[in-house]
Amino acid sequence: MTDDEIRTDQHKRGTLLSVMLALFGLGGFLLLLVIATGGWFLWVLLGVLAIAFLAVLHYLAWGRSMETATAGEREEAEVRVEAELNEWDRPEERRSRHL
Repeated sequence: MTDDEIRTDQHKRGTLLSVMLALFGLGGFLLLLVIATGGWFLWVLLGVLAIAFLAVLHYLAWGRSMETATAGEREEAEVRVEAELNEWDRPEERRSRHL
């Protein structure tokens, strides 16, 4: 294994460990809230999940179709803004820094 492969594996392992520790901590905190509220917090979680489900359903039903329907308008607006920019306001072209 090369040094780059070893570093990549270590980075992946470190990321996985961070995510797992965060999930365990969150699970413990949620368990503490459920115990402290006598189970009422489960209803709060259920309500939050129901609202999130409705938000995803709304996006799938309306948001995606509206996004594709207005794609041409957005593109025209970007071209119009680009045409209105003065020469000195335009970003410089990116060039390779290598010879």
